[in-house]
Amino acid sequence: MSSARPPLRTELLLGRVVMIAFVGIFLFRELWSVEVGTSKVTAVVVVFSVVLAVTWAWFWALVAASDSVLPSGVAVGVMLGSASVLVHVNHIGVFPFYYAVIVAGAAFRWQVGIALVAVVTAVTLAVWWPEGQSNATALQVCGITALLGGAAVTVRRFVGAQVELEETRQELVGLAALEARVQLARDLHDRLGQQLTVSIMQAELLAMDLDAGDVSVARVRSDQVVSASRESLALMRGMVTEMRGPDVRSEITAAQQVLETSGIACTTSVETESIPPSADGVLGWVVREGVTNVLRHSGAATCRIAVRSTSGAVILCIDDDGRGAGGAGDGMGLTHMRERLAGVGGQLWFSDAAGGGCRLAAQVPVPS
Repeated sequence: MSSARPPLRTELLLGRVVMIAFVGIFLFRELWSVEVGTSKVTAVVVVFSVVLAVTWAWFWALVAASDSVLPSGVAVGVMLGSASVLVHVNHIGVFPFYYAVIVAGAAFRWQVGIALVAVVTAVTLAVWWPEGQSNATALQVCGITALLGGAAVTVRRFVGAQVELEETRQELVGLAALEARVQLARDLHDRLGQQLTVSIMQAELLAMDLDAGDVSVARVRSDQVVSASRESLALMRGMVTEMRGPDVRSEITAAQQVLETSGIACTTSVETESIPPSADGVLGWVVREGVTNVLRHSGAATCRIAVRSTSGAVILCIDDDGRGAGGAGDGMGLTHMRERLAGVGGQLWFSDAAGGGCRLAAQVPVPS
């Protein structure tokens, strides 16, 4: 959880590897058992088998899950043509068309994919159906081909939805950070800017009073400049305090809303009547940083945030059912949380949870 990663990169890579390896069934199981006739037929079978296998591997390695129309169309055409030649010249069985229909279903968006699956199914029946074959067998082959193609269409849609969901989560995190910066800029302009403008105007009037030699008025004006400057400093410190010390309860409420908006079910529990100010601000920051990590890196479906009091301490736990810590070291977020907690004598733990996922726990001592 210490470094960002592109959405679903590991899952997509694993899926590509599995699909490329799947062609081994075609080469070493199905094709190996095929009996060929003349040397000419053997050469044709070998050439088009290699073409089909290479096209399959190329499609899943470089083309699948993209919106590239031309490469996808080439892949579908080559797969369907190779399957047709193999089945036509040697009657080796219907299985080459199964590979072709999977590529047809996965190559394009679902509307086009469904149409291509129907086309491949029709070509399969036209090329493969041997003389004297029963209608029941033909219907079975038609059903299997259509089901494989439909599964490919469904998987492409599902993967696309997952990628969009991950990208949306990342955008939500970025928008939250942007909103915080915008709010800070707004506060600086509206609150601190106005106060500083008053201080500047009073300083200019003080200079005019000094030029006029009116000492008594200048003294009053000087007191006003000092007072306005102190108010500006107090205002700035208050704004910094607001940023550094969010209220833990409000942060938990906000975190639950953000998590559920991002598709992560969140439950919360605050089992304490009151949280001392020394613990409230720093635990609020831990909630904010911890939930940001859940959004960015965990891939979790559920999250639980709990606060409870023990004798002499307040404990916060954030548990998710995501990927787990995986031995990751401290990133900037965890380092900052440890520093904030150390400033009030607190501690932070980050590890794999017993039932899977991650646990982030913070403990802040409170005066007795």
